[in-house]
Amino acid sequence: MSAPGGWRQGDGSPLIGASGRCPATATAITKSPSDAIEGRAVAAFRASPSRRVSGPARKVAAALQFADGARYARTGQDEWQGMQMNGPDAAPPRDCRWDVDGLRLAGLAWGHEGGIPVLALHGWMDHAASFRELAPRLAGCHVVALDLSGQGQSGHRAPHATYNIWDDLPQIAGILDRLGWKDCVLLGHSRGASIATLFAAVQPERARALVALDWLVPEPVPDESVVSTLRAFIEATRKHKTRPARTFAAKTDYVERRQSQGNSRQSSEALADRALAETPGGFRLRGDPRHFGSSAVKLTQGQVEAVLRAIRCPVLNLWAEDGVKSRRPKATELARLGARLIPDYQMAEFPGDHHFHLDPRIAGQIADAILAFLTRNGRP
Repeated sequence: MSAPGGWRQGDGSPLIGASGRCPATATAITKSPSDAIEGRAVAAFRASPSRRVSGPARKVAAALQFADGARYARTGQDEWQGMQMNGPDAAPPRDCRWDVDGLRLAGLAWGHEGGIPVLALHGWMDHAASFRELAPRLAGCHVVALDLSGQGQSGHRAPHATYNIWDDLPQIAGILDRLGWKDCVLLGHSRGASIATLFAAVQPERARALVALDWLVPEPVPDESVVSTLRAFIEATRKHKTRPARTFAAKTDYVERRQSQGNSRQSSEALADRALAETPGGFRLRGDPRHFGSSAVKLTQGQVEAVLRAIRCPVLNLWAEDGVKSRRPKATELARLGARLIPDYQMAEFPGDHHFHLDPRIAGQIADAILAFLTRNGRP
């Protein structure tokens, strides 16, 4: 691939002038869902980078062009061409293992260790392999995806411990220490997005940027719900502590069950291997059954707003057109809240369902948007 210096904006003018700076169209920040950048523009631009675009697509194209130009200028042509080969055919992920706070934690890593540090946190009852399509497409990044506690190949918490969304925060800080990362880009999907948002709020010095996929922050509950929530937590904890792990006769049974819960067959099959352990009696679900229980306490409106106000890093919030917003109207309210309270908030929508980052047809578009976002914020 040749250097991108000759690419043009929608009006035909050069993208990068003598100063080498990004034009104003590439730095526009989307501050509300109604002004969301169309995710489809990314795919259209990548398919034909020389085409002239206008409207919302122009913002995306300009940011993508500048991202490519910045990476080319920084790395040189040989390394640039190597980075362009990242993708589904790149080297397989590396297995990772850590012991943090007495917990055995596992994960997967993609990319060169000298790349932009990205810590990826998966959704509820998923695992690190949920980033198998997106991570290798993040050219120039060192992506480490965790199996959060009690999920994937990570160990279960002690019988007296809990799985509230804040329980993983100390171990996330510990993982960053083990990796030697002073700070990183936080990439979270669904429940992992909530955890990443909390971490960015309470450890702002360790968050370079936050990318939240099809979620942002815990949905607030009324103040008076504290009693009923605690009651449900106690009862669910007792119930699930004694419940044996779910076992499937075959992997196809697991796939079909996930499909019945709204996941695509493609995503369900992609998640099966790391979610299951083969035993003489079938395929046992590795996830701790206590994850199916209630949280002990949930955040109120005021607490959620305090979390969002505390975020100091740039935030990119990407939503799936057929994801949670299509089923839970309050998700749109959370996006509006993020736009109002986070100083540097940008959002976009892409085709696909809740696991759109696992769809090879969409993962490249998402990766392009993330790389453009990081470049816009001086983190190419």
